[in-house]
Amino acid sequence: MLNQQEPTVFIDNLIFPESLRWRSDKLYFSDIHAYEVVAVDLDGTRKTIIRVPGNPGGLGFLPDGRLLVASMTERKLLRLDNGMVDLVADIIPWAAAQINDILVDKTGRCYIGQFGADIWSGKTYLPADLLMVSPSGQVTQVASDIHFGNGMALTQDGKTLIIAETRIFRLTAFDVNRDGTLRNRRVWADLGSLPPDGICLDGEGNIWVAAPRGPDGGGFFRIKEGGKIDTMFQSKGYGGFSCMLGGPDRKTLFMGESKVSRPPPTTRDNGRIKMVRVSVAGSGLP
Repeated sequence: MLNQQEPTVFIDNLIFPESLRWRSDKLYFSDIHAYEVVAVDLDGTRKTIIRVPGNPGGLGFLPDGRLLVASMTERKLLRLDNGMVDLVADIIPWAAAQINDILVDKTGRCYIGQFGADIWSGKTYLPADLLMVSPSGQVTQVASDIHFGNGMALTQDGKTLIIAETRIFRLTAFDVNRDGTLRNRRVWADLGSLPPDGICLDGEGNIWVAAPRGPDGGGFFRIKEGGKIDTMFQSKGYGGFSCMLGGPDRKTLFMGESKVSRPPPTTRDNGRIKMVRVSVAGSGLP
């Protein structure tokens, strides 16, 4: 569990950065309670590329590079197309409360997790379905009884999907069928009392997990299959909510941190993104 170096602040002045993604030499993320999706160059130059009044959540890119965004409270999957926002699918019939993180595979299929109940209003979460939206907008239930489906990752060969079940402290794996449906549900890692949020894979088959809290505070943890913690970067005074391996060689770990996750926070000193170099490059999706 030796830290290779100390993380540094990449950008700050954020409210609640989530769903970090790396594409075309930029880091993309949702600042959920600022209602905006942001792109940042490695030199720190940032640009708001879309505003989402329904709280932007999960992000993903179609094979042609167009951006998909989960509008959390509106329960809609949106697509940014030449500056215009199009509706891909209305998720309301399949989701009782906010939709959450998403994963877009190499064929354009989009997997969507959900809260199960409006925890932002103080309600107790309920297990919910994991959904898949086809490129044509058809919605299919691909798994049930997911305990607060959060970050997802897909292995490089596209054969295994892993989802963070935040409320039961677990990473759960599925085999992926040719049509995108899932089978062979199993525990990839039992995390004890560590609640996983955003996740990403590295080239050695380990998973970086962002956790808002833990036995010794929140942070970012490199997990081996089975649950052993290999490396960790703890966040003093912050919780870890999203992570992404990016940069030109995918060896820069970007880490989204916030002090508070539920709305409001309304101040620009609540969130930030840190960065640190690691030895193993990212792999698979997102």
